[in-house]
Amino acid sequence: MKGTILIIDDNKQILYLLDNILSMYDYFPVLAQNAAEALSLLENLTHPPDLILCDIMMPGMDGYSLYEKISRDKRFFDIPFVFLTAKSDPESVRYGKSLGIDDYIIKPFKEEDLIAIVEGKLAKRKLNHQIREELKKKITLELSQNLMAHDAISSYSRDTVFLLLIKWHDVLGPQPVDYFPKKIEQQIELDSLGVQIFQTIISVYGELKVTNPQGVPLFLENIGMACYIYIDAYEDFESLSQQIPFMLVVIAPRIDYIITKRMEEILAPYSDKIKNDEKWDIKKAWEEILTILPIQGE
Repeated sequence: MKGTILIIDDNKQILYLLDNILSMYDYFPVLAQNAAEALSLLENLTHPPDLILCDIMMPGMDGYSLYEKISRDKRFFDIPFVFLTAKSDPESVRYGKSLGIDDYIIKPFKEEDLIAIVEGKLAKRKLNHQIREELKKKITLELSQNLMAHDAISSYSRDTVFLLLIKWHDVLGPQPVDYFPKKIEQQIELDSLGVQIFQTIISVYGELKVTNPQGVPLFLENIGMACYIYIDAYEDFESLSQQIPFMLVVIAPRIDYIITKRMEEILAPYSDKIKNDEKWDIKKAWEEILTILPIQGE
């Protein structure tokens, strides 16, 4: 089988037609007549589907709402999602694309057009997975090599440790909105640092759609420093993705894997404050980070 395709449509004739066409091309169709059935299948399938074909206008939860729910789940957010629809007006298409929909198939459709879109989306997904796996291996290897090369650094000055808050802006991209100590500006170009970190995370983990907080260690070769990135997000329904991803970033000459768990425990409460729009003290957070690092004289 070339792959599993979840098809969601309240029209039984459309389901039957798609089931037959895709089976002929050696795909394994899984059928659902509404959003509730589709969500149940996603929970119970042994492996997630490789692609989702979904009608827009359905009773109960429509296709737009179903896509938004699925795309917020870290298990399914990178599955190609294609709308099956008779709604071909520019406003409907524009709305779907603003949500992040991969493509549209307009009813009635030709068999060759359907297969071309399916094969194209699956080929692109396979290539993206290969690239991400290669990047993960490369980054892990580089990080290990650089940490080994920095074994001689048994301790370092508190002045070489920095904490930053970087937020995503739909128009401006990643923006450093707070950082401590302030003298980091004299050593690192903050705007380019934010772009570098966000691009690396997206390259490794795919589309930046945060469903759960997570910590990621990296080595920034261009500045010769290690960093630990705690990624989180809060809802913002005026944003294109309806959320604002942000990162709490610790930069230091060396950050061992062994202390990243403790670093996560320190940063998580501050992340919650940011999500809830509560006041937080970046200097206090920085000082807590210092307590778990090998600082000279401490």
